[in-house]
Amino acid sequence: MKLSIITVKKNLKKIRWLRNFCRYLIDKYDKNIKAPRIYRFLNDKYSYIPEKYKATELEPIRILDEWQGEAYPVWVIWLQGEKNMPDCVRICYYSLLNNADGHKVNLITLDNYGHFVDLPEFVLQKYNKGIIPNAHFVDILRMHLLSKHGGLYIDATIMVTVPLNLLKLGTSFWTFKCKDIYTLIGLFYVPKMGSHYVSYLKECFLEYWKKEDKLFSNTLDCYFLDVANIPELMEEIKQVSLYGYNIFSLEDMYNEPFEEKEWAELCVKYPFHRISYKFPFFLHQKRKLTIYGYLHNKYMKS
Repeated sequence: MKLSIITVKKNLKKIRWLRNFCRYLIDKYDKNIKAPRIYRFLNDKYSYIPEKYKATELEPIRILDEWQGEAYPVWVIWLQGEKNMPDCVRICYYSLLNNADGHKVNLITLDNYGHFVDLPEFVLQKYNKGIIPNAHFVDILRMHLLSKHGGLYIDATIMVTVPLNLLKLGTSFWTFKCKDIYTLIGLFYVPKMGSHYVSYLKECFLEYWKKEDKLFSNTLDCYFLDVANIPELMEEIKQVSLYGYNIFSLEDMYNEPFEEKEWAELCVKYPFHRISYKFPFFLHQKRKLTIYGYLHNKYMKS
C-alpha cells in the first residue's frame, strides 16, 4: 500500500501534465467542432426563447425588500446530503459555514429541495429515469432557487476563505467571469428579483428538457447565453467584473507544503478556491504538512 502511494506521489506532476493536455485537446475539439454544431442545433430548435425576450418589454429588476439589511440566503447543493460528501467537499461546506457571517446557509439535498422550490413533473420523471444527469439537475435546481428566493449560490466544490460580509457584493448581479462574458461559473449572487440572467436560463433549461432526452454539453448554459443576444441580459452580464480566472489555481497546489504566510496572502487575494474531488490529495508530502492537510486538520476535526 505504501509503495502505491509513493508511486502516485512521484508521478503527480505527470498526472497534472496529462490532465492539462487532455483539457487542451478537449477545449480545442469543443471550440472548433462541437461548439458550432451545438450553436446550430440550439438556433434551429430554441431561437423562439430569446426572440420572445426581445419582443417583450422586460420588467425592471427590483431589490428584495427583506434584503435591505443585506441578510441574503446562501444556497449550496449536494444531492446525497452532508453525510455522503467526500472529505474535500465537506471541507468546502464547513469553510462556507465558518465564513457565513450570520447569513443562513441552506444545504439542498434530494430529501429537502421540495421545501424550497417546485420542479415540473417532467423534470422529475426524466431525472428519476437517469435521462437528466445529476450535474444538470443541480443546474435546474439552482436557477429555481435563485429565481424564487434570490441569494448567493455557491458550488459545493468551492472553498470560502474570507467572511462573506467582507466581500461587499452590493446590490448587483455577480458571478465568476473568466476571460469572456460567457464563462460564468460556480458562484452566483442575485440580490434582486427578476434577474434576466436567471429567468432566461431557467426557461431555457425547462424548454430543453421538455423536448430532449440527451444532454449535448455540460456547459449548456454558456451555449444558451451565446445564442441569446438579448440586450438587457447581455448588459446585466457585462456589468460583472472580470474575476475568477484564478479560481482553479489551487487545484495543482493542494499537495504542496503548507506555508502560513503565503496561505494568508492567497486567501485575502482570492477568497474562493475550487477543489476537484476527482483528484488525489495527501495530508503530507515528504513528511511536511500539505495545504490539503492543513485544511483537513482545520475543518475535519469534528
